[in-house]
Amino acid sequence: MIIRCIGHAEFLLEMENGMRIVFDPYDATCGYPVIPVAADAVLVSHGHHDHSAVENVQGAAIRVDAPGEYDLGDGVTLTAIEADHDDAGGTKRGKTLLFRLRAEGLTVMHLGDLGHIPTQAQLDALGTADVLMIPVGGYYTIDAPTAVQVAEKLRARVTLP
Repeated sequence: MIIRCIGHAEFLLEMENGMRIVFDPYDATCGYPVIPVAADAVLVSHGHHDHSAVENVQGAAIRVDAPGEYDLGDGVTLTAIEADHDDAGGTKRGKTLLFRLRAEGLTVMHLGDLGHIPTQAQLDALGTADVLMIPVGGYYTIDAPTAVQVAEKLRARVTLP
């Protein structure tokens, strides 16, 4: 598995079998150059423009933007867990999704625009992370000290802020 940071919260996972999965594609209003990518699946944590620009992902036959359990094929499974985009129960910015993807013997997590320390139920559903893609910002998302706490709770082996 190759994990490539495209920019902002957008990551591209490339599996050994050729399957490509994009997390949280952004649009030009983020201030980064838009890099169109081809993928088999696109995962959208929430509907804000900087996480849902699916028009920049070519060929994605699968789109996941709702909580649930998903079989993406070729031995890739995905769990999408609802969480809050803020520390006020979602009243400021709404909801986001936490993604747990299992493939090639690894557990990879992308936490969207998480705005709080996950609840025990969310932590239990996520389990432990081999690779953790976690937001760090402190305004729209959790701040750096909180991100460290979350990474420790998920026992992340590798953290990509």
